[in-house]
Amino acid sequence: MSVARIQELFTEIDGMAYGSEERSRVDEAIALAIEIGDEELEYRARIRQTASANMLGDTETLLSSFAWCLAKHDEDPVRFPDEIGHEGAGLMWQFKWIATTLASSPIFGTDDISSALADMESHYRKAGIGQSGVLTSQFATAWRLGELERAEELRAQLVVTPRDDYSHCDACVRSDASGFLTEMGRDAEAIVLFDELIEGGYSCGDEPEAALSRALLPYLRAGRLDDARAAHFRSYNLARDNADNLSIIANHLIFCAVTGNEARGLSMLERHLSWFVHDQLNADGQFAGLLAAGVLLDAVTAAGFGEQTVRGAESRELQVLFGEHDGAWTAEELATAVWAAARRIGDQFDQRAGNDYRANRIQKAKELANERYPLKLSSETLGLVAPADATPTDAAGWLLRAQELTAIGWLPAAIPAARKAAELTTGKDRTTALGALIAGLVATGDLAAAQSALEERIPALREHGDDAQASLEELLGLALFGRGEEADFDALRVAVEVSGDLAPTQVADLELSLLGLTLRAEEPDLAAAHALAVRALGHAEEGDAVFARTNALRYLSDLSASMGEIEKSLEYVDAILAATENRGVAAHAHALRARIMGSTGQFEEGARSADAASECAHAIDALGPLHDTTVLAGRLYDEAEMFADSGSRFRLAVRYAERLEIDTVGARYALGRALVRSGETSEAIDLLIALYEEETAAEAAPGSRGETLYWLGHGFVAAGEPASAVGTWETATELYLESGDTQSAARTLAENASLHSANGSPEEAATLLEAAATHARATPDNLNLLVRVLHQQGRAQADVGNAEGLTTLDEVLALATEHDADWLHADVTDSKARSLASLGRAKEAVALALTAADAYRAAGDPLSAANTERFVGGVLAEEGRHDEAVTVLQSVIEQAANHEQLRALAAFELAESFDALGRTADAAAARATAEGANA
Repeated sequence: MSVARIQELFTEIDGMAYGSEERSRVDEAIALAIEIGDEELEYRARIRQTASANMLGDTETLLSSFAWCLAKHDEDPVRFPDEIGHEGAGLMWQFKWIATTLASSPIFGTDDISSALADMESHYRKAGIGQSGVLTSQFATAWRLGELERAEELRAQLVVTPRDDYSHCDACVRSDASGFLTEMGRDAEAIVLFDELIEGGYSCGDEPEAALSRALLPYLRAGRLDDARAAHFRSYNLARDNADNLSIIANHLIFCAVTGNEARGLSMLERHLSWFVHDQLNADGQFAGLLAAGVLLDAVTAAGFGEQTVRGAESRELQVLFGEHDGAWTAEELATAVWAAARRIGDQFDQRAGNDYRANRIQKAKELANERYPLKLSSETLGLVAPADATPTDAAGWLLRAQELTAIGWLPAAIPAARKAAELTTGKDRTTALGALIAGLVATGDLAAAQSALEERIPALREHGDDAQASLEELLGLALFGRGEEADFDALRVAVEVSGDLAPTQVADLELSLLGLTLRAEEPDLAAAHALAVRALGHAEEGDAVFARTNALRYLSDLSASMGEIEKSLEYVDAILAATENRGVAAHAHALRARIMGSTGQFEEGARSADAASECAHAIDALGPLHDTTVLAGRLYDEAEMFADSGSRFRLAVRYAERLEIDTVGARYALGRALVRSGETSEAIDLLIALYEEETAAEAAPGSRGETLYWLGHGFVAAGEPASAVGTWETATELYLESGDTQSAARTLAENASLHSANGSPEEAATLLEAAATHARATPDNLNLLVRVLHQQGRAQADVGNAEGLTTLDEVLALATEHDADWLHADVTDSKARSLASLGRAKEAVALALTAADAYRAAGDPLSAANTERFVGGVLAEEGRHDEAVTVLQSVIEQAANHEQLRALAAFELAESFDALGRTADAAAARATAEGANA
């Protein structure tokens, strides 16, 4: 049974991509072979293990597995042959990996490397294998050792050595040679090889991604910026999921640094930091990664963002490279540690080789700071991550900070600021600071501390002569500061009722306190609250109480908006902004205006107001409100279909969320969607793939994962990868159905059907739409979706010769009639006419199309009417009725005077009908008209 299972595992392994699942099957096969004592099966399993370890960057397993297999082969080549009858690399092919692997770590001496090369040459000669593979390994090891002259001699010798079954493939030969030529400064020669590899479509295990990454700097230096950009996106997408590709990622980090894309580079570095310690025996990859990280982090610092936090660099696993550090690393701090680690590893390599090759590479990497090739890759920016205001240095500054942060509601910072202000201020300023502190403590539920602060505030009020306020606070206590216990509401209500003898300022204070508690009820009486706010505003103005007046206006603006009194609410907002210098108050007012504008469909104006709120919040370092208003701006820009602006706001929101240490999934999803819609598809695909993987690992709700995949599918479509989009949308549909979201399932099936139809698969499209219609009918409340799916389904059914499509379209026509949707009725009538033509019923198609054209005109869409009549002309021409076609198409040309594309198409078709009628001169004139339209 175990033998059968091992053979089954071999079949599975040989059909799988390298990865964790494949590796687990290899390990199972080895364990079973050991269990039954079958060394021949174990040998075959370990040959596969060696290949897997090589591809996944598991150097320790690679070396131990190969050594075991080689010993068995030398012991009995018949039982343990070079080739084991599968499509993977045989033992002698794997020999090519060993010397270069030893050369990639300075813990192996040059004697170890030479011995491995000699052993390889001996085995090749004994087996009658040519020397191409040996020369390839000698070249690669000489290069890694920094013996560049020797490496060039071997490369030249390799070019003239006959190829054999153990030679590197065309992709690897070109990639390695071009990489070496690039390092030698021979970019023009390297580019020839890069172009051959790309144009020839050569590929291998880690090709073309390795070669494309090596081509980045040569392309930039040659001025081929578009080629460099395309190579970057393609290579990174191919390399981003395999930790053994650290050297490839390193090239992309440098590319981002020298092209001014520091933010994108930093995101990539953060994503791949764990790879730096993935394989401790691959010090060559570590060295390349460290050099690239140093170049990038220096560029980030030079751009003015040296204080930017590098997420993940504080990981305990990375301490072996960067050393211990208290808290998060900044870019500038990490740059110093990265360069130190590179020098330490480089020195180990150079001491082994007895040269200064790695030291020279460090110097060359440093010199890249002098190379700049501006090339926009995405809208990603490092953004504003620090507050605009400096930390206060005096009592007045701390008091202002406390007041502004309290006003905006950012209590984590407001409470410490108020405490500091209370320590530093005296007189009325101290009571003001204590008031802010008490309000903050009450809001956070720390009533004991609030009571203690109140006991400090009351005598302080008396000290500067405000006995009336002190007495009021003695009487009502924390009820005046929003405590909200059951007795507090009654106490405040009674106090307001008997407040006739109090000063207007105190009455306003009582009314505002009562108002706050009133609005916290489960079902507050908004009309009564509004009346109370009006009275509070009047008393505040009578007593010239600026703070109370502002608070009353804030309540009134909120209440008016809640009651649908939009214009009145905006008037109150304007009054607040005109009267206050408190940026916390202003931020609240701007944010309210933004929401009001959004609710009335004035999305762009609302987004600008949200930006203004963000500017205020940023200036005072109110991080929580800053995150919220930035998200608000992103959503409003999205509604305004200003997707680049939306993406930039969501990008900042992600950074703010990271500073807050809150979930970033929502902001990253919104960013990915905005990137898709703004055409930045490569970045969008990267982000959405990473987000989906994260959601899957966290077992997020299926509907959430489905939505991520829905937009990822759109990203693949925009990137010209329809096959990837199809598979992505299939999975998204499954997830939507798992969550019971038939509406989103129908929408996604319809999108997938459109893609199949556009790519010449009408039968698949019709099948998908049948399922989409079933799910759309399950959510009849979404009439737009139902109409869209049924309309699309009717056309698809007719396209594959199914006359039921006409019945489906009749159902949509009935819905259009029922809902007085005149344009929709015209559009579906047009579709039905085209469906009749697809079904071979030309006469009926012509008559119905002319009806549709009239309906389009009646609905105010003459261009669609002309397009429909052009269709009529085409049907008539196909039927041989060219005289009639000429009449119709001439009319279309007249109607399309201001639409060049339609005019040109109709004129070309008119020319064909003239030709069919033998009217060559007229045909020539029609073609001239068409060419003139295209000129």
